[in-house]
Amino acid sequence: MSNRRLASKLADRTHGHGPAQHSRHDRPAQTDRRIDTLLALLADNAMIVISGAKIAREIGVTRSTVWRWTEKLRSLGVKVKGHPRTGYQIERVPDVLAPNMLRRRLYNSVFSKRIYHFFKVDSTNTVALRLGHEGEPHGAVILAEEQTAGRGRVGRSWHSEKTSGIYLTVLLRPPIMHAEPDRINFVIVGIGLNINHTHMPEELEPIATSLRMATGRVHSRLELLVKLLRSLERYYNLFLAESAAPILARFAEVSSYARGKRVRISTATETYVGTTAGLEPNGLLRVERDDGRTQVVISGDVAEAP
Repeated sequence: MSNRRLASKLADRTHGHGPAQHSRHDRPAQTDRRIDTLLALLADNAMIVISGAKIAREIGVTRSTVWRWTEKLRSLGVKVKGHPRTGYQIERVPDVLAPNMLRRRLYNSVFSKRIYHFFKVDSTNTVALRLGHEGEPHGAVILAEEQTAGRGRVGRSWHSEKTSGIYLTVLLRPPIMHAEPDRINFVIVGIGLNINHTHMPEELEPIATSLRMATGRVHSRLELLVKLLRSLERYYNLFLAESAAPILARFAEVSSYARGKRVRISTATETYVGTTAGLEPNGLLRVERDDGRTQVVISGDVAEAP
C-alpha cells in the first residue's frame, strides 16, 4: 500500500486534454501523449516488426527518441524486441494503464474523456486536488504506474509498487453540490488496489496481500480498471437517481462486516470492541459495544476482533 509527491515541469497533457496552465513549475510531469501513441501502436501490431523509421514518422519524433522511449517501456516491464536498425516487435499486449488503450475500452463513459497518466508521481490524490481547485471538469481520472508518497486512510502511507497495482483518483462534481457552492465544490475518490505484487514489505506482510498472491496467477490491471470504472459510474448514476438506499442495501448484502461481525473500533479518542449492527441511512456503521451502548462510527479504524 503506498502513494505520492509532485514533480517539476508539466509535460504534455495526454491526448491534448487539460485545464489552462497557471504555473509550469509546480506540477508533475504527465506522460507525453506520443509515448501513449507509441504504446498503442505497438499493442495494435503485436507480434509484427515495425521499423523505427515508421514509428518515428507516425508519432512525429526522431528514431533515437523512439529508442529512448522504448527503453522506458522496457523498464516498466513491457516486452519489446528489437532496436532502431531492425525495428520493434512487442511480445504481448502490455499491461500498462495507457490512456489510449483505456479510452477505447471505456467508450461512451464519462471517465473516458479526461485521463491523466503518470509513470511516476507523488500522489494521484494530490494531483486531483490541485486539478479540482483549478476547475477540472467532472469525471477526470488520474492514474499512476508508481507513487512515491501515496496515502491510504487517515493519511497512512500506501505502498505503490511500480506497475503492480492500480493507483488512481477520480474527480466528481455531483449536481447535489450546486445547492451549497460555498461549502463543497468537488469530491476526489482515491482508490488503491494491490493486483500483481508478488510480496509485501516486511511490515505489511501480516495485514496486506494482492490478487496475485491470493490467487496464484497474474491479472490484467487494464481490464480490472475498466470494470472498476464502469461499476463506479453505474453506482454513481444510481446514487443520483435513487439516493443511497440501493447502494447501502447492496453493500450490506456483500460485506461480511455490515452485520454480526466482531470488530475493534479505534478512533482519535478511544478504542472499543463490539458487534456490527448494520448501516445508518447515511451509510455510517452501527456497532453494539460490549458495554451495552450502540455507537455510530463516524470515523476511525475498523478491524476484526477475536
